[in-house]
Amino acid sequence: MKHNPNKAINNGGPTNGMRAYHAAGAVREACKLRGEHPAVDEDGIKDLFCDLMHLCDREELDAREICRWAHARWEEER
Repeated sequence: MKHNPNKAINNGGPTNGMRAYHAAGAVREACKLRGEHPAVDEDGIKDLFCDLMHLCDREELDAREICRWAHARWEEER
């Protein structure tokens, strides 16, 4: 399915385009903190996902369940 930047689940809520924009900023910032070039590419996104899973371990959260929930929500919002 193609990215629909204008779709919003909640009336007046963030659109998919806004969500993607914010996520790109998180990827760039994570790259900078690791001392890497701040690129929004597959490697930068993979590294951020992995970093978030390490954060789940530290905070004793279930990373797999969070990923399952996020995947289901992403499918719904597409």
